[in-house]
Amino acid sequence: MKVLISIFFIFLYVSVIGQTGTYRLVTTTGASSTMVIRSMQSTVVADVFAWWNIPSGTHGTFSGKGTCTGNSCILKEKDDQGCTLKLTFVGKQLKVQFSGCNRQNIPEDFSGSYNQLTLRTHGTYRTRPAKTYFYKYPRLTKTRKNYLRKGTTVQVNIENIVDDRWVYINCRDNLGKVSSGYILWSSLGQ
Repeated sequence: MKVLISIFFIFLYVSVIGQTGTYRLVTTTGASSTMVIRSMQSTVVADVFAWWNIPSGTHGTFSGKGTCTGNSCILKEKDDQGCTLKLTFVGKQLKVQFSGCNRQNIPEDFSGSYNQLTLRTHGTYRTRPAKTYFYKYPRLTKTRKNYLRKGTTVQVNIENIVDDRWVYINCRDNLGKVSSGYILWSSLGQ
């Protein structure tokens, strides 16, 4: 019996831990919401960047943490405790329900089924190859002349995660010159 109970708890632990990654929802109007989930035992931390797809460039954010029971989690926004987020993990999808959030954060419009983009998350990374070239588009054509040397520190922003293969980077060198473009995730390590 103890073995069966232990296996059950290991299953719950692995199912939540295995959900760390980046998820995205795109609405019929072209608005999008990107969510990064980091799981640590029964605690989950989420950062969300939502873009309304309107000329004013309106966007919202959510940053909070909470606890999980099985495959469901309830998170509270760190700056607005009335704003909550319910997450339910279903395979590579994430069922999301925002409630009580104001327009500056994320309204209920961004509730729905989010698809997993990648197991990677936003944060600080270092380039691994001797030269990491920028690409004009997220495909292996048209490299730019500029590149980053091995060991260059770059910041991956939540809104610039494209998919499991590509990320958009803006990087300022020691002279203040900004280089930007798409690079392969495989060129980055932590």
